This record gives sequence, C-alpha cells and structure tokens, in this order.
Amino acid sequence: MAVKRKPKKRGAPDLYVDGDVIRKALNSMTIKKNRSPQVVKSPKVRKTHRSPSVKTRDTKFLDMNDPIVKTELDLFTNIRDHYQTDIESTVDEEIRPTTAVSQVSSVFEFVIKGTPDEYIDPTQINLYVEGQLSKADLSSLDIGQNTSVVNNTLHSLFASVDVELNDNLITLGQNYAYRAYLENLLYYGKSAKDTWLTSEMWYKDTAGQMNSTNVSGDPGNKRLQDRDFWFQRSRKVEKYGRLKIDLANQEKLLLNNVDVRIRLRRTPDAFCLMSETKDKNEKFLINNISLFVRRVKVSDRLKSAHDSILTKHVACYPLTRKEVKVINLPNGVRNANLDNIYIGTMPKRIIFGIVDDNAFSGVYDKSPFLFNHNDLKHLRLTVAGEQIPFKPYNFDFSVNEGLNYIRAYYDLLLSVGAAGGESDIDLSRLDYLYGNTLFGFDLTADKNFENYISPTRQGTLNINLEFDKATNNSVLVVLAEFDSVIKIDQRRSVYIEY
Repeated sequence: MAVKRKPKKRGAPDLYVDGDVIRKALNSMTIKKNRSPQVVKSPKVRKTHRSPSVKTRDTKFLDMNDPIVKTELDLFTNIRDHYQTDIESTVDEEIRPTTAVSQVSSVFEFVIKGTPDEYIDPTQINLYVEGQLSKADLSSLDIGQNTSVVNNTLHSLFASVDVELNDNLITLGQNYAYRAYLENLLYYGKSAKDTWLTSEMWYKDTAGQMNSTNVSGDPGNKRLQDRDFWFQRSRKVEKYGRLKIDLANQEKLLLNNVDVRIRLRRTPDAFCLMSETKDKNEKFLINNISLFVRRVKVSDRLKSAHDSILTKHVACYPLTRKEVKVINLPNGVRNANLDNIYIGTMPKRIIFGIVDDNAFSGVYDKSPFLFNHNDLKHLRLTVAGEQIPFKPYNFDFSVNEGLNYIRAYYDLLLSVGAAGGESDIDLSRLDYLYGNTLFGFDLTADKNFENYISPTRQGTLNINLEFDKATNNSVLVVLAEFDSVIKIDQRRSVYIEY
C-alpha cells in the first residue's frame, strides 16, 4: 500500500542548499541558444554608432551558460555539512636511540617501526636535543669564558643524516649542517627566524662579525652573544625542530608497515663551537636526544581502498631531493674552471658559495658559515651547453661596499622566490656582502619549480670563477635540488627514481 507523502508547506524550503543547486537555478534562467528575446523597438530611439576607439569584449570563447556563484553570495551552504572521516586520530610518539647515549656519543640511530594500523607523517619528524658546553675534561666552563655555539645549533651538531625506508637508503645526507643552514637562511622569513626557528637556536650572525668570538660586549657578533646567553656556565639547553630530510619535503603520509631508520653523525666540536683561541678543546655534550614522530590512524575504509589500489599500482611520493657537494678550489690560482660538477640529469636549482677550507673542517676561531666573496671578479655557469647568466657577473669587491654585485644578490633572492613580491628572508644587501655572498640560479625552463615538475635537461654543469687575487685554501659548497619520486609497492618494497 502506497504511503502518501505529506505535502510540504509553501514557503518552507530545505534548510541547506548546495551551491550546485544555485548554479542549476541560474542556468535555467539563461536564454536558450538560438532563441532571441523579443525586443520592443521605439521610433524615438536614435541608432548610434560606437566610436572605433571603443572596444567591446569578445565573449565567443566563453560558456555563458555556466555562471559561477561568488562565495559572498553562496548563502545556503553549511560548512558543518563537510566532515573529515579518513583520519581517526593522531599521536606524537617519542622515539629513543637504539643504543644508550653517552655525553661523547658520535652516532645516533633511530628506528620508527611501521605498524598495520598507522601511517607516518614525514613532515612531523622532529629532533629534540638537550645539551651543554664543557671544558675538555667535561667540567663546567668558567664565568666569562669566551666560548659559545655557531648559528643553527640544533642542525650544526650533525655532519650527516641518513634515511632508510625498509632498509633501502633513500637519503645519504652528507654535509647536513650546510644543507640545514642554507635552508633556514634562504627559505624562511624574518618572523619565522625571530620566533619558532629560535627553538633550533637560529640567531642570524651580525654582518661583518661572523668570526668574532667576543661574547661579552662590543664590538662583536650580537647574535653570538644572544646564543651565549643560553649556554653560560655550562647551562643545559634544549633545542627542537624538524629534521631537514627529503622525505619531509612532501605532505603525503607514509604507508603503514614501512619502517624508517634515521642515522645521525656528529660534527667535530671545533665545527659547532666558537672560542677565542683555537686550541681550547671545549666540547658540546649531548645529554639527551630523541625523535618525536607523528603517527596517524586512518579509517578501515580508507586503508582497504589503499590496499585494493596497491594490487595494481604503486604509491608515489614526488619530492625534491637535495644534496650538498663540496669542491676544493685549486690553490694559488686566479682562474678556476670547475668542469663536470654534475653529469647527466641537471638540477632544477643550484646555490653555492665559498668558505675557508679549515673553517669547513672545523676550527674554534672561525665560523663554518662565513661565505666570503674572496675578491671574486667573474662568474658564469654552463648548464647543458647554455651559458647562465646570459650576461656573466663581473664584480668589483675591491672598493668599500663593493660594486657590480647587486644583480647577483637580486638573482639569489629570485631563485628562492623572495624577489618581486612580499616574501621576506631577512637577508639585506649588507648581509649578502659581509658573510652571505651566495649565488643562486633557477634552472627550470619556465623559472617556476613550485607547483609542477618540468622536463629535466641532460648534459654537464660547469662553473667558471675568476678572482682578483689568487685563491688560498678555499672550498666551494654547492646545494643542488632535483625532482625525484619514491615508490612503494604492495609488498612494501621501496624504489627511488632520480
């Protein structure tokens, strides 16, 4: 027996109306194609002609039957109708090293075990370090002792960070301290550097004073003194921040049942500490170290869907692979031709600068992050046969405040997306001239590498450097970025495509 529905009272619409309903309603009101509306002609209206200078908009290419509804006029959509049900919960778990930690440990290994019910958020793999300064005999520093830490201390403690997925090496993180320093220097703005990056002990060094070891007053490196405030009298200091690893450069969750192994190796104490003399042998002691990792529990429905798709396809993780290469400059020359720095696939972005060889290895009285101009006179790259920049840089650093470097400074900002807009990385032209003389190039075809992958170029990358004075014990530190894809199949085998 059919049940009669009670008629809806006139004037009582549904509580919530989808935006598509509004669009359909608008479409029904448009004039059908090939049907002309009736027009009442008035003999009193004189026909006028448009001036030839007045242009009308050509709408032939527009679909006038598909209007949009502007957000401010979509009055009937309730945001509470849209629910997220795929993620059921998240939890941040502390992961301890696989072996006991002593104050002089040099290698720390962590294993993040994959579980059947949880995915891992790689953007939330955070490193915690609690440590302090000491004398060579592990006793506390004296009051007023001119010893402190270099910038970006959390990451400057480590020379390399290797990452494995199910025992497959996906990141060989050599020269990790330089990668982390350049990322924080060039990819974050002043507000970040003044707030949450200080948890990593980031305090940008004073231009022209980066080798100063005076921690007590003027003249000196003001930000070295800011860092020293925390470490005075061998006080224990905490540091915390996200690991700078390739896997964290993308937002996709890591599949369940995938183990992550992370191995960190220390830098020498002479690398990460600054002291007024180079033979004091002070130490940085790590008392406590751990990872904090976010695990995500997804719904059974989503997990089943992923398992079903994995029977025919692989999970893909497109990411930006970064590597730091160090090249010894020939000593005592004014012209350095560095050929075949990269062979085969060309990077999509490259950033490089010159540091002293002994500072790179680690000495107490020099900052490893002092990128000097070294009286560079001429610079050009050759990338797959193309000269970059089209007009090579010709510098004159022999005069006060330098000349002919402003284009290189601007191009560095442009290469990291910090020029021509409101982006701010807190790197002034004086900062650039006195300690951060870096050179950056966007090597993509359309100069846009943020939202998609461009075809890669094959060939060789060469750098030509000409100096006003002969080179003296210097190295070139190169940060290069490539597009890569990590793939994981149903059996959780891991592959990486370079």
